[in-house]
Amino acid sequence: MDEFPRKSRFSLLSDFRTIAIKQAFMKGRQGIKNFWQGLPKEVKGKFPQLDNAITNWGAKGSKPWSIQGVVEKRIEELNDQKLQDLVEGLLSGFWEQFRQSVEYVYY
Repeated sequence: MDEFPRKSRFSLLSDFRTIAIKQAFMKGRQGIKNFWQGLPKEVKGKFPQLDNAITNWGAKGSKPWSIQGVVEKRIEELNDQKLQDLVEGLLSGFWEQFRQSVEYVYY
């Protein structure tokens, strides 16, 4: 009997976490766009491709893009294979640690 309420609480927390993450993703684009629009022109001018991508992000007929795609393209453009391997390893390790920290917070 005592086990049921604990499972129910876990299920409720799990459902709440799922909804919160989905809401964050759905609202994330607008948040990023609002943040980017608030930056000074001097800052946005240093990243013209990113400025164009964020400004047109979600616009009708715009080309889909992802931060991961941009990062992977930049890594592929590096001329040194050892440097490519190093950057890929660092990013892989970073995302693994990030994933684990999220798991620790929610489990």
